[in-house]
Amino acid sequence: ADSSVVFQADKDPRNQGFYDQTVYYNKNGGIQHRDGCIYGNCRPEDRQRVAFEVNMTTYPRTLDFFFYDQIQRNFVSFLPPEIRFWVCIHQKDSQQDMEHIRPRYLQTVINQRSDIK
Repeated sequence: ADSSVVFQADKDPRNQGFYDQTVYYNKNGGIQHRDGCIYGNCRPEDRQRVAFEVNMTTYPRTLDFFFYDQIQRNFVSFLPPEIRFWVCIHQKDSQQDMEHIRPRYLQTVINQRSDIK
């Protein structure tokens, strides 16, 4: 979400008037943002390792998604200069772990994206 979004406990930011300022990766592998939903990425599954990469050093700024280190076809571009994260899990007894945030080299993403068919 852009930095103007204020997250409230137990509230979906998209239902608080922040729909245009948030990106939502849904359970069907679709990315919802501003103009609707784009499908074609992997569907999250139980115990699957999911990662994302935000590149704030190039223009346009981008957000890529990875499932087991495989970059996904669809991504988000033209991110605002400041962003925030919000994670929501809908399944009872589910969990998520944020392992770490680390820099990653852009060249890796460019090479992987060019290999996507």
